[in-house]
Amino acid sequence: MLHPIEVIETAVDRHLVGKESMAAIARSSPIGLTQLKHYVKTRKEKGVIVVGKHTRDIGMHYGIAIVRLQPNATHLLQALDIAVFRPFKGMIARLMTQELRATNAKALSRRAAVKIAGGVAYN
Repeated sequence: MLHPIEVIETAVDRHLVGKESMAAIARSSPIGLTQLKHYVKTRKEKGVIVVGKHTRDIGMHYGIAIVRLQPNATHLLQALDIAVFRPFKGMIARLMTQELRATNAKALSRRAAVKIAGGVAYN
């Protein structure tokens, strides 16, 4: 069985995945690459990674396919941004502002910010 990184490198070598996608993964390296490795290793069911400007699958062995979005098609994903992420970010911003005002602080600690965001996510 191929290691997930071997699958990605093979896909790049065979021009199934453009070098720009590897650059995108590597740009956030090591976190982006680690997350991709974790995703590939832990998925039991088939999965899909949706990205722009890339084609073909990178890992049928792992049940992960890269689906190419046509140019200017990212607006199809905006519904998720509008319906989920915008309200989520807005609620976090409001709660952080309230906390700053209540404590008369100029900045929140990382711990306080994570606690607020976690509270929003799980409530």
